[in-house]
Amino acid sequence: MSAETNTTAPVTTDPALPPTDSTTSSSTKSSTSNLPITPEMPGSEKGGSGPKRQIDIPRVPTDLKSLLNTTDTTLTRLNKLLKTPGGLASFLSTTNYLLYILAHLHLTAPTRAQLLIKLNSYLGRSIPKIAPGAVSPTTPSTPLLPLALTLGDLRTTLRLTGLIPLYVLLKSLIKSNEPDTLSYTIKLAQCASYITFQALENISHLTNKTVINANWTNARFSRLGGTTKMMTWSCRAWLCGITCDFLRLFREAQLARQNGTYERMNEEEKRNVDKKWWSEFFVATSWYPMAIHYSVEGGVGLNLGMVGACGFLANLGNFLKAWEGTK
Repeated sequence: MSAETNTTAPVTTDPALPPTDSTTSSSTKSSTSNLPITPEMPGSEKGGSGPKRQIDIPRVPTDLKSLLNTTDTTLTRLNKLLKTPGGLASFLSTTNYLLYILAHLHLTAPTRAQLLIKLNSYLGRSIPKIAPGAVSPTTPSTPLLPLALTLGDLRTTLRLTGLIPLYVLLKSLIKSNEPDTLSYTIKLAQCASYITFQALENISHLTNKTVINANWTNARFSRLGGTTKMMTWSCRAWLCGITCDFLRLFREAQLARQNGTYERMNEEEKRNVDKKWWSEFFVATSWYPMAIHYSVEGGVGLNLGMVGACGFLANLGNFLKAWEGTK
């Protein structure tokens, strides 16, 4: 809430200057003889030859200046980050899953009444009277969850164009001359899985937004269960794509050992290759529990916080890399 300006503050006026006319001075002298004499400020002289009183202008505290500079730098870098498609996607994803974690903690955190009861029990004091329903509210809620769901819906909307880069990837795979047949098959299967995932997600999302008629979706995809199971099948295709990612990584490591490519590298090259491999493996491992959870009807027991943790860890690397590029 913005503070309002005080329009009723008293206006300070300067005192009148002493008269210079002798007649006026004598008449004024008698009329002002009974007025109290204002004490002079310390250090002042009647002749004006004494030292003048200096008014210290308050300076901005160092901590505040540092905070303002840090905030300005952060907002400038954030602006650069949001201007790139990859930076925007990593920022939205990381923020989205972080909000899931915070929403879960907010919903499951003990209330003030619960903390008070525990504290008094530890101290051996009598438990104070608590209003009914204060210990365990019947309908816990948090404003963080609607915000997280809004960001999730925004990310799904932005992915409507995801079929275009997947088409370009598929075309490049078809034209490529992959020497290893197994690696080529894994990459082709992974691309097909992601195309299936994206197509089903787009149809489901547009149906939920009433862009596509639900009757048409139910009729065309009746074997999949219609609109109610469309996202489940989409996540199953996503799970297949992540599984192919594990197979691709293991095959790349196997080929590097077999043909001696890894042994011929120097130490710095080996560190870079290992770092890239483990980074991709970590991302796939972080996504995998979430993909399994949403691929099974009713889930496998992951709560909102666990889902948020999986997504946050999977996106953190891309976000930090994009953030470093804003320097």
